Amino acid sequence: MDNIYLCGFMGAGKTTVARALAQRNGVPYRDTDDLIIALCGLSIPEIFARYGEAYFREMETNALRATQALPGAVIATGGGLVLDPKNVELIREYGILLYLDTPFSLCYERIHGDQNRPNAAARTKDELFALYREREAVYRKTSCLSIPCGNDLEETLRRIEQVLNK
Repeated sequence: MDNIYLCGFMGAGKTTVARALAQRNGVPYRDTDDLIIALCGLSIPEIFARYGEAYFREMETNALRATQALPGAVIATGGGLVLDPKNVELIREYGILLYLDTPFSLCYERIHGDQNRPNAAARTKDELFALYREREAVYRKTSCLSIPCGNDLEETLRRIEQVLNK
């Protein structure tokens, strides 16, 4: 079985959905952000502060490569991981990419004021919305399928399972 990778904007629910989908199907779950923290021994804000975003993006690719050893896993990716075409190629080699299409208003509600998200903490709502619109096009272009998401986890899981069972 191929890996299932979930992409989407910060606060889209990637981690929550990936964990629940993996548990429901009895398969491994991983989060690329957690893998980066383990690889670096630092929190994401610490990585950004010490080494910058470019280094963090390199570590994202390393974390993604580590998922190759987990066939059949459900993996939550960082919001910017698919911005790098080489990461998209790796995902396509290892599995299928699904876009969690969550409205900006809900994403913003979830990330507003979260100091553990360096790319969110330093931006205004308008700046985050501009970033959302920019990334939304990339998510749609790079993903195999878009899954409409809201606050109902069971509904999101049902939609994903319907798509995967086709």
